Order: sequence, then structure tokens, then C-alpha cells
Amino acid sequence: MNILNVLDSIGRGGLERQFVELLKGIDKNKFKIFTIAFEEPAISYIEEIKTYSDVYFRIKRKIKYDPTVFVKIYKICKQMNIDLIHVWGGMSGFYSIPSWILAKAKFLNGSIRDVDRKKSFQQLINLLILKFSPNVVANSYAGLKAYNIKKG
Repeated sequence: MNILNVLDSIGRGGLERQFVELLKGIDKNKFKIFTIAFEEPAISYIEEIKTYSDVYFRIKRKIKYDPTVFVKIYKICKQMNIDLIHVWGGMSGFYSIPSWILAKAKFLNGSIRDVDRKKSFQQLINLLILKFSPNVVANSYAGLKAYNIKKG
């Protein structure tokens, strides 16, 4: 199975640490891991991610909502024959939804990491993506409840 993980950033935060720990535990005989990141801060998990991913891609955005990113992710999905797209944040979900539909891959949204639903344009996009996502995981039941995601 080919899994594409899409992250907004690979800095040194809790989300990124969880991602690296997940990578360490994946059976490389059963799964091929591809990773895309939009941001590479100076202090990051880049070396660990490159070590545990089979292929790593950096997609730079020229502007926050760069339409070329949609095409770049789709091309990666088609070239690498991706079976599952796992998004780790709001922007990664925003950019990955068209590829999920067009490439006919499964989609897993892992963007819930808090219980604070701020009122912002970015948060509105995140909520819409969560409602549109067929599969959602969170690091707590409180997060699922805060975002009104029903357990399945």
C-alpha cells in the first residue's frame, strides 16, 4: 500500500513529533511511505522524515493559496500510485482534496489536535474540510467533540 502524508510544516512541534513516531512504527514491508511538506523551518524534523519516508517531496507555495500546489500533489499521487492520502493539517487537507477525488485514493484527515475552535477564515476552511472528510482521526475524544465529529 502506498501512503502519502501531507504536512503543512515539518517544524519541531507536537504534530510533527507524532508524525515521526508513526513513521518509525510503520511496517516497511507492507507500506511505502511518501511525504510532502509545504514548509521546512530551520529547526525541523527533516532528517528523521527523510530517513523514515521512502520518498520526500518539498512543495513550496508562492502565496498562501497557491493553485499550482493542487496540480503538484495530483501528479505525485498519479506517478506514485497512491492508495491513501493522510493529511495532517488544514492547508494540507485543502490542497489534497482534489487529488483524493481524482486519484480515487482513500482519504484520512488527522488535523484535529485541539479543542479551541477559533473564529477565522482558516478555521472555517478547516471545518469544511473536516465535514467533507470520510475518515477523521484526532489525538483526543475532546477534539472530536469540539469539532462535532461523530465516532464511527
